[in-house]
Amino acid sequence: GVQTCALPICQFSVSFRFSEPMDKGVIPTVTPSQEVAGITALGGSWDAQGRVFTQVYSVADADVDVRGVSATISLARDVNGNLSVPYTTSVGIDFDTRNPTVSIATNNTDNMVSDADQVVGYRVTFSEPVKSLVAGDISVDGGTLDAKSIVLAKDGLSATFAVRAFDDSVTPLSVNLKSSVVDLAGNALVVPKAAVLAVDTQNPTVSGPGVVALDVLLSDADAGAGKLKVEVTFSEAMDPKVSPVLDLGEHGNSVSLAGGSWTAGNTKYVASFNVTDRGVTFEGVTVGVSGAKDAAGNAMQSYTAQPEFGIDTQNPSASVVIDAS
Repeated sequence: GVQTCALPICQFSVSFRFSEPMDKGVIPTVTPSQEVAGITALGGSWDAQGRVFTQVYSVADADVDVRGVSATISLARDVNGNLSVPYTTSVGIDFDTRNPTVSIATNNTDNMVSDADQVVGYRVTFSEPVKSLVAGDISVDGGTLDAKSIVLAKDGLSATFAVRAFDDSVTPLSVNLKSSVVDLAGNALVVPKAAVLAVDTQNPTVSGPGVVALDVLLSDADAGAGKLKVEVTFSEAMDPKVSPVLDLGEHGNSVSLAGGSWTAGNTKYVASFNVTDRGVTFEGVTVGVSGAKDAAGNAMQSYTAQPEFGIDTQNPSASVVIDAS
């Protein structure tokens, strides 16, 4: 028989039953079919009747996986001195003290989690089948595990799950598996290095100086190409490939966009406008800003347009009053 035990250090025994009483003063030889690291013979003994010899072994965690080890007993003698016929066990013993390992992969392609890919898919691949994978086996920092998304493959060699990074956050998303994951023999998982992704789910805002018109009152003298400059300052570096949309509200077609560019490390957008003398007067022309995205691709938060400048290109007129009295 074989007794079960618990690693990292334990014992097991192999027992052999003979057909007749044996000489208990003779200790037979038990030889395994192959040497297994971590297995040490501690000795053996006969039962009271001399019919059963039991060999005891200790098992240390030597990180091995050896299957079907048999044992042969020989050199026993019965009470009349007759030598026993060598016997080999028909059922081999499996030794598995090897701890499973795992690799972690994600579906994130740019190593940056943003609003556009806030839910990250994970695939873990094991070196050998594991018994199960549940929410308690997965550690997550910087986000939330979707426990319902966990799927362990039928062969126990891989699993998939999803994690949502926190919103409005720049805390890295760190995901790992715990040693509570075990293989079919009960060996604990070797905890790997955590899979860490940078996160930027903060939406940029118009901040600081905000929107500034460099000329607060447009007059006839300001008419011309690119004469009006409007600066917009954002809370973080923006995507220079995406220009914000500036809506100047009601201005009587006196102002039209000429172009714009990013400055100050892509935190400030400077727009140029052509000014046309339409002979109009407008007070409190508002400037709305929309459509910009930060370097991670997050859309800017909504901005409420504020009055920024006035227009007065209306020429004064005079009237003549003749007093004939």
